[in-house]
Amino acid sequence: MTLSPSRPVFRVLALDGGGMRGLYTAVLLQRLAAHFAASPEEGSGPPDLGKAFDLIVGTSTGAILAAALAAGRPLERVVALYRDAGPLIFPSPSPMGARNLAWCLRHWRRPSANVAALRRALSGEMGSETFGELHARRGISLCLTATDLNTLHQRLFRTPSAAGEEDAQAGLVEACMASCAAPILFPPLAGPARALGRGEMLCDGGLWAGNPVLLALLLALETAGPTQDIQVLSAGTSAGVGAPQRSAPPRTVGIGYWIRGLRLMQASLDAHAVASTDLTRRIAAHLSRPVQVVRLLDAGIEAGEDLAMRLDNATPAALSRMEMLAAQAARANIEASEEPVGALTLLREIFADALRSETWHQTWRKADN
Repeated sequence: MTLSPSRPVFRVLALDGGGMRGLYTAVLLQRLAAHFAASPEEGSGPPDLGKAFDLIVGTSTGAILAAALAAGRPLERVVALYRDAGPLIFPSPSPMGARNLAWCLRHWRRPSANVAALRRALSGEMGSETFGELHARRGISLCLTATDLNTLHQRLFRTPSAAGEEDAQAGLVEACMASCAAPILFPPLAGPARALGRGEMLCDGGLWAGNPVLLALLLALETAGPTQDIQVLSAGTSAGVGAPQRSAPPRTVGIGYWIRGLRLMQASLDAHAVASTDLTRRIAAHLSRPVQVVRLLDAGIEAGEDLAMRLDNATPAALSRMEMLAAQAARANIEASEEPVGALTLLREIFADALRSETWHQTWRKADN
C-alpha cells in the first residue's frame, strides 16, 4: 500500500455493507461533496473524494462504493447506478406481510436477486480494471472484504502492498461481486485457487465485517508512515441506528418474524455497525500515536421507517425515502462540521484535499476509455 509521507495524516475511509441502503451512503457523500465544493474558500468543481484518502475499505454494498471512489468515479454516477440498476438487481424484494411464505417457497432453491444485473451494472462502471492497474493509475490503496465459505476465514482483496501482490491481477468487478454475495440474496462466487490448491467459495464480507472500521484501523496501523497521525472516517447505511423509533420485536417472536423482510440480516448488520464503531474508538484511545475515528451522523427516522429501508427494497418509494434521509443526514453533518470544536470539523479538511486534486477530469474520463 502506498505511504503518503508528504501528508502528515494517513487518512482512511470505511464504508459499511447494507444492500440497497448503499444509495443512502452514496447520496450522503454526494451531498457533502456538493456542499464543500460550493464553498468559496475551497474553490469550485466536483471533488475527487477518493483522492482525499490513502486507503479505502468497503464491505458488500460498501465495496461497490469503495471501488468506485478509489477508481475516481463521480459520485453522481454512483448514485445513478443504485437508482437505475437497483430495481433490476432486486426485482423481488422480501415482503413484510403474509406473502412472505410464498416468497420463501419461490426462492427455496435459488437466490432472490438478479446476479447478472449486478455484474452488468458493475462492469459498466469499472470495466476490466484490476487492483494492480487501479493502484498504478491512482496511487490509492483499496481493500474489499469477503468470506470463504470453505474455511469460514476472512478474505481480503487488496491493492499490491507489503503483504503480497496476489490480488494485483484480481478484477474490481469480481471482488465486488464476492463482497456483495449476501446469503439468500446472491449465490456464492467461485474464487481462484489459493493455498494448498483448494479453490475458494466466496460470499458477503458482511458476515464478519458489516462495518469494516476496525479492519480499516488495523490496516492503517500496518501501513501508515511512522510519523503520520491516523484519521478514520466511517460511513454507514442505516439511518436512525440506535434511535427508539426503530421497529422493536414483540416479546415473543418466532422464525416468521425474523425472515420477513430479512429482519435478522438487517438487525445483525445494524448491531455490528454500532458495536464496531464503539470498539474501534475504545482501541484507538489506547494507541501510542494520535488516532481519530469519526462516524458520519445519521438522520433520525420515524416509527417503522427502518423496515422500508430493507437490504433488497428497490421500490421507487424506498429509494425516494433513502435519498430524503440522506439529505437530512448531510445537513446534520454540515452543521456539525461548522462547530468551532468537534470531530466533524475533519470533514472540511477531507473535502479540501479532494478539491485540491487537479487531475479529477482526466482521471475518471481515462477510466471510461
